Amino acid sequence: MKIAIVDDNPIDIAVLTNALKGSYEIFSAQNGLEAIKLIKEQLPDLVLLDILIPDMDGLDLCRLIRADESLGDTIIIFVTANNSPAAEAQGLGMGSVDYITKPINIELVKLRVRNQLELKQQRSVIKEQSALLTLQNAELKKSIARSTSAELVAEESSRYAESIVEAVREPLLVLDTDLKIISANHNFYRTFQVAPGDTIGSFIYNLGNKQWNIPKLREMLEETLPKEEAFDDFEVSHDFQDIGHKIMLLNARIIYREDIGSKMILLAIEDITERKRVERALEEEHRQLQRAVDEIRTLRGIIPICSYCKQIRNDDGFWSQVEQYVSDHTEAKFSHGICPACFEREMKGIKGET
Repeated sequence: MKIAIVDDNPIDIAVLTNALKGSYEIFSAQNGLEAIKLIKEQLPDLVLLDILIPDMDGLDLCRLIRADESLGDTIIIFVTANNSPAAEAQGLGMGSVDYITKPINIELVKLRVRNQLELKQQRSVIKEQSALLTLQNAELKKSIARSTSAELVAEESSRYAESIVEAVREPLLVLDTDLKIISANHNFYRTFQVAPGDTIGSFIYNLGNKQWNIPKLREMLEETLPKEEAFDDFEVSHDFQDIGHKIMLLNARIIYREDIGSKMILLAIEDITERKRVERALEEEHRQLQRAVDEIRTLRGIIPICSYCKQIRNDDGFWSQVEQYVSDHTEAKFSHGICPACFEREMKGIKGET
């Protein structure tokens, strides 16, 4: 898969390129005009975009990408030193899927890039399988017209549909328009620890002693899906009685089966609980690193020091010894000794010498 890096800082480009080049094909640009040309030529799957770049800022470039139909599936992640909440809200509102602030945490960037590209691949698989299912349904309809046995055709159609459901890596449910479960794949049974006998024919909200009666899921299936006929990457958190807390990413499509003259709903469910745990751990590590950097930076400014007694004025206006000030602002510890010059001077004082 292809990634375009747009940043006016060649060091940041080099850092990101070195981190990602082993897994992806990398292209880079250092200004807006060069970036537009590169993106239209290479059609990258994902763009890592800085906000402050020459010719046009990253927000304008994001707007141009989103306006181009040929780049409709391009993922945009802002990677910028602008950490203001307003800038982040503006970037996400213009169509970026994520907003990462500098200094760059390489492991966090790699994880978020990987997650977004995996989601893109999964969406593509669902679309392809929906199109394939529609095509096969058309072929089955022709077969029905030629067949003298409606029962045989129905059995063939059912086997084909089940083979598609089983081929999907993520847990997948097939529902009728009344939200009753027609079919489920092995990964659904394994992930959510339910049995086929308790699943097929059940109303989805009654599944697992009504553990699937989740308000957000009801809203998406009953209100959003009938209007849009699809939804992508809808995140739901829920505490299940048997398997504990789960964070799930839902993708759904309504498809029409001409052979039976009715609609079905494909509902793919990705368990992202572990991924979220890792992301939170990396974010906490990044925050701790940032706090450490901020503490170190407090000693890089102008520090008021007395030219006679060498005491330092702290942030509250009080004067203290140098070692006390350094200990308060860093993790440094002191051990006390005496230098040769001071030792000689003190010994002279003890002996009464001048």
